[in-house]
Amino acid sequence: MGDAAETLERLDGLHLGTGWFLTWIDGVETVYMDERMTEASFDQYLVVIEELMRTASMPRPVLYEVTAPSVMNASARRRLSNLLNKYRTNIGKNTIAYALVTPSTAVRGVLTALFWVSPPPYPYKVCATTREAFEWLAGRTPELDSMGTDSRYATRRAQLMSRLS
Repeated sequence: MGDAAETLERLDGLHLGTGWFLTWIDGVETVYMDERMTEASFDQYLVVIEELMRTASMPRPVLYEVTAPSVMNASARRRLSNLLNKYRTNIGKNTIAYALVTPSTAVRGVLTALFWVSPPPYPYKVCATTREAFEWLAGRTPELDSMGTDSRYATRRAQLMSRLS
């Protein structure tokens, strides 16, 4: 995609940039991030989520899958934290539950401790797999079919992977 990869795509509820996408699967807001994310694409991601945080008016479950701990440097984490604090009230009203998936045991430990010290205004869980995350989200969203949603997410992720670079 070259330079076009740095240009935000918006197709049928899909937001796509280098190393990341945001889409909805069975009413779950799903975000995927990997090591291909650039500073420019992170800026695009922030634009998208700020719009969502500002305008959200319907509670929904949220799943983030972050495959590499290096996705966000200190500056990026600070900018994201500032944005989350700015919209904390609206996020709290419109997030049924939040699951973060990362394969790194160390990152899961750090995030669990961080959320324990500074809990978000909604139920949360840090998970090792998307299956675990969707099962946990289904416990807070009874209409969610965790196995079916996990399968549809995996299919969608596979379809989008080649478009993230």
